[in-house]
Parts: sequence; structure tokens; C-alpha cells
Amino acid sequence: MKKSKSLFLIITFLLSFGCALFVAMKVFPNNPFSGKKVGTAVFGKIQDGDIIFQTSESPQCEAVRIATNSKFSHCGIIYKMNGDLFVFEAVQPVKLTPLKDWIQHGRDNKYLVKRLKNATAILTPATLQKMKDYSQQFNGKEYDAYFEWNDNRIYCSELVWKIYKNARWHRIVKT
Repeated sequence: MKKSKSLFLIITFLLSFGCALFVAMKVFPNNPFSGKKVGTAVFGKIQDGDIIFQTSESPQCEAVRIATNSKFSHCGIIYKMNGDLFVFEAVQPVKLTPLKDWIQHGRDNKYLVKRLKNATAILTPATLQKMKDYSQQFNGKEYDAYFEWNDNRIYCSELVWKIYKNARWHRIVKT
């Protein structure tokens, strides 16, 4: 009788621990057991001016994902400022978001970072500064839920495109 009571307690403990671990991994994806923790090694590879993509959880972003036939529904430009990484993004309102916070807003904290080919030749410090300066005119603007191509309101991919286009245009003119 004593053996079966001890066995019952051990099995109950193991099942309880397993359930708690499962719930913790679902609720807190960046926990020590998930293997998904965003480390400084990953952040060390990210560069100023990279473009970052994620899948957002909002119903509107789901519609964007379906309409574009893409697994991604949101994007922004990574800016390195005073040694910290931020994402300049078009949300309500357009703003600069710390990268770690931005990642938390995506589905399962997953994201993809892309870089221009020959980025070191194209994204010079002067060009990156022009991008950051040009970005300021959009800071605080309303999000464009109707996806109109104007500067009154702005959506995420429009923001990225206009900032890159403006920086490239200025670089060509001055060359």
C-alpha cells in the first residue's frame, strides 16, 4: 500500500510538472526550456538599415497576408541608435520601437531580417543618416488602413519603400 501511494505521488508530480512546463512554454515562448530565446549573438548580426518582417496577430494583418500570398504581414526598418536596435514601423501611430519589443508583437516571436545586396557599398553612414532624417517626417503619422499611396497616412511596406527610395535618390543625385 505504501509503494502504490508513493508511486501515485511521483506520477502525479511528474504529470503536474509536465503540464506546467507545457503551459509555460506556450504562454512564455522566450523561456529557458524553449530554445527560442533571442540572444545577443543573433542581434550582433543585425545591421543598421536591415529590413525586418514578421507575421502579426491582428485580423487586418491576416487579410494582408492572404491578399499578398505571403507568410508575412508586417515590416519595418532596423535602425541602430546609441548602440541599441530599433524598428521604425508604421503602426498606430508610426513610431520607433525597440527591436526586442517589436519581436514580441509577432506570431510566436518569429521574424525574418533581410539586407540589400552590397549593403555596405549602398548603405553608407551618410545614406543611413539620410534615411533616419527622412524618416522623421513620418514619425507620429496615422496608420493607413486603406492602403492609399500618399503621405497623409502610411502603411508599413509603403514606409519602408519610401525611405529607401528617398535615400537612394539623394545618393544618386549627389554622386
